Amino acid sequence: MAERVQARDHERLSRAVWPRRTEALAAWTAAVREAARARGRAPLLVEMGPELFGRLLEEPSALELPPAADPAQVSEELALVLRALEPLPRAQARAAARAVAELQRAAAEQLERRREESTRALERVLAAPDTDRLLERLLESAPALHSCALYSWRGGALRREAAAGLAHDLPGAPDALVALAARVREPASTNDASQEQLLEGSPIAAAGLRALTALPLVEGGALAGALEAGSRTAWQLGELDGLLLRAAASRAGPLLAQEEARRRVDELERRLALQNDLARILSQSASIEEAMRGVLGAACTHLGWDAGAARVLEPDGTLRCRASWSREEFPADALQELCAGADGLPAEVVRTGEPQWTSDLAGAGHPRAQALARAGLRTAFVVPMGVGGETLGALELFSRSVQEPARRQAIETLGRQVGQFLRREASGWKRAEVLGEVDPFLPAEAHVQAQGLSGNDGQVATGIEIRRPRKDGTQVDLSISVAPLRTNRSALPGTIAIAADITEQKRAQSEAAETARFREHFVAIVGHDLRNPLTAILSAAQLLLRHGGLSERQARTVARIAASSERMARMIGDLLDFTRSRLGGGFPIQTRRMGLRELCEAVIEELELAYPERTIELEARGDAWGNWDPDRIAQVISNLVGNALQHSPESGTVRVDLRDEGDRVLLETSNAGPPIPQDVLPHLFEPGRRGPPGRGRKESSGLGLGLYIVQQIVLAHGGAISVRSSAEEGTTFTVSLPRRFRALG
Repeated sequence: MAERVQARDHERLSRAVWPRRTEALAAWTAAVREAARARGRAPLLVEMGPELFGRLLEEPSALELPPAADPAQVSEELALVLRALEPLPRAQARAAARAVAELQRAAAEQLERRREESTRALERVLAAPDTDRLLERLLESAPALHSCALYSWRGGALRREAAAGLAHDLPGAPDALVALAARVREPASTNDASQEQLLEGSPIAAAGLRALTALPLVEGGALAGALEAGSRTAWQLGELDGLLLRAAASRAGPLLAQEEARRRVDELERRLALQNDLARILSQSASIEEAMRGVLGAACTHLGWDAGAARVLEPDGTLRCRASWSREEFPADALQELCAGADGLPAEVVRTGEPQWTSDLAGAGHPRAQALARAGLRTAFVVPMGVGGETLGALELFSRSVQEPARRQAIETLGRQVGQFLRREASGWKRAEVLGEVDPFLPAEAHVQAQGLSGNDGQVATGIEIRRPRKDGTQVDLSISVAPLRTNRSALPGTIAIAADITEQKRAQSEAAETARFREHFVAIVGHDLRNPLTAILSAAQLLLRHGGLSERQARTVARIAASSERMARMIGDLLDFTRSRLGGGFPIQTRRMGLRELCEAVIEELELAYPERTIELEARGDAWGNWDPDRIAQVISNLVGNALQHSPESGTVRVDLRDEGDRVLLETSNAGPPIPQDVLPHLFEPGRRGPPGRGRKESSGLGLGLYIVQQIVLAHGGAISVRSSAEEGTTFTVSLPRRFRALG
């Protein structure tokens, strides 16, 4: 065991060190730098040199090592202190050796304490049972951190889940640094939040923070949230602070997932309870008022709202409040305002048929909304009560707190269910009128099927669509499903029928079909009418170019007119082909025996004139003869090779391959370049589809009908076309053509 520094050693050390302090410090500094350079690392204790050759040799307990210091490097650099003091008389040398050994011991103890403290801090952070205690432990353990906030990614937005330190008193909305880290899924940081341009004018910038770091939380490849922490004293987080912050981020992801799972289970239980109450209320209520009061009470109780009102559209077009509900502690004057007027959000919802959400009733701009805001209400959600596109009323819910829009789906579903109840009431028949009688909405054929179900092994009849009269004689379209009632006994005692009002759906389908037919007829007529004047323009331009007599400038202008006319002619041809296929005329083809290789060579030669700087390679193997329409197949080749030229690098080669496949011939075009996105591939041959921007040197200026027409031509020949695309292999279109297909009709 090394001897400890004795009291008499202090005087000897002073006599040995002080007269040679400057040169010893210089020698030690040079030795430390040389040792660090030899090991490929930075010096560790150089900044402590003046203290080492001052009081630390006499007071080792005052040693304060840099954060995250390496024990071996500390010991090595301290040992060089003794070498820098050489030569010394024997007594002074022994005193110096004891002092350096004491320093090394103090350093080792300090580093061990730090390691143990860091380990305990890490264990506490990683064992945090919930998000609140996670942030509390992070601030307690990280010496330089004074603020931290945790955000989860829910409903397409970042929402603050917990905050500690300075962040606890800041607004809950994420700042720009958090948004940046979440967007790029990489850590984002600044050394001075108050001066960071990205945070200018934000509450976090005014909080006096210096170092600020935001870490994205990614679980299973998906964004789960973000963790942000900052310091009021440090311009840069130390190694221990960074280590604890990263540990907290690794713990935060699973904690957020657990809380989200608990939230979803709780939400599901609430919705199930609401549906159970709703089924009972709507089946047992004797009037609309009773049903609406029950619905509002169940919705507020299970979904966490404070008050509500139900407004039904009367036959004269007025919107009348039929019921209201509030919690017991709700102010009496505010309760009167619930049914006061129908202006504002309810009227807008009934007019548009769209839900309306506001988290700021005071700023809604309507007297009733402002009166409710004065009563302490902040959030309002108004949904239409309707079915099949018909709005029959509006359901309003109010809350004193700021509710999350994530819950709106359950309330919108509630509006539709209440709308179905109102539609049944609006059919004209009361419950007492039809109870025990034949359902007037169930048509005769459904009655027959219902009777047959009893002996039909319990089969279900669905999709019975029919038009039936209401009690007042107006017509309604219905979709009816009939199923047997089941009991523990073998016999089936009866049936149950569900009728859904599809009047609006049928009307919308009819209008859409009529619009599509008109549009396609209109396009066909316009295409035919444009073709004649365009042919005249193109012929005149070609005559002017052929007969000469034009100046160079005039010739260029006429050439542009001719080129544009040819492009317009191709577009009109595409339009006519498209409308012909959509209107049931198909693609007319005139097949004859022809050689596909010779046709490919001719088309490629034309494209090489248009793209003189590009290389197109053709490889043909085997017999490429068959019965096809030369003009239409040339259109296929030109379109596919032209696409390959447009969507590949200028230096790339486009390949065209022909292969003999027995009774079929395969035509393939291949090109390098960015792949077609996987979500685009299934829709590539749909009309009006263009490739995604940025794939080629030149964006398409066509109508997006090229590949659709190519597919239709191939199908008209009895063939098939497919495409595959990847970053490694590029993009390849494959056309398979039968040799002896003959078009019918």
